[in-house]
Amino acid sequence: MSQIAVSSPNAANRAGSLARRFLANTGPLIVLLLMIVILYIDSPPFRTPTSMLLIGLEAASLGLVAAGQTFVILTGGIDLSVEAMVSFSGVVAAVLIAGTNVAGGQIAHGIASWEAIPIALLAALAIGLLMGVFITQLKMNPFIVTLGFRSMLLGVCLVWTHGAGINIQKDGYTGSRPLGRRTRDRRACAD
Repeated sequence: MSQIAVSSPNAANRAGSLARRFLANTGPLIVLLLMIVILYIDSPPFRTPTSMLLIGLEAASLGLVAAGQTFVILTGGIDLSVEAMVSFSGVVAAVLIAGTNVAGGQIAHGIASWEAIPIALLAALAIGLLMGVFITQLKMNPFIVTLGFRSMLLGVCLVWTHGAGINIQKDGYTGSRPLGRRTRDRRACAD
């Protein structure tokens, strides 16, 4: 009888320890799932397929950036320029596709997105290689190099775009195209 009484507190301690470890390891996941359930019940727009698609698109881009940053952290490095590099390559691609850096000033001489995206990635790769040379060959502090490039890249983006968004109205890759003459004529006939 006394053996059973003695083993009960041990079992309770083990169960409590197991529960604490479970909550410590999966706490953020539980909070995320709880938020999803509350939003699903309380907000009808959250349940729409468009909302789910937008959340998935945001999670995918964040996941790609987080995967790259994980490798940097695992190797003992630091990179503060990640979000600035994403912004810079996005601006380069948008300007190339739109053919202008003026907000709403779409011109017909932009290039196709399947050409602009690799050019933007190559520009980001060249800047990343330059930062790598500064850090490895010139033995500069990675914190200082990446912080400096972060500031420069964000500054270039702001100056280049004049702080405004770039509207891409024609793009064969996404299927959007400007309103052509035939489409306008069909709409006029339908009315």
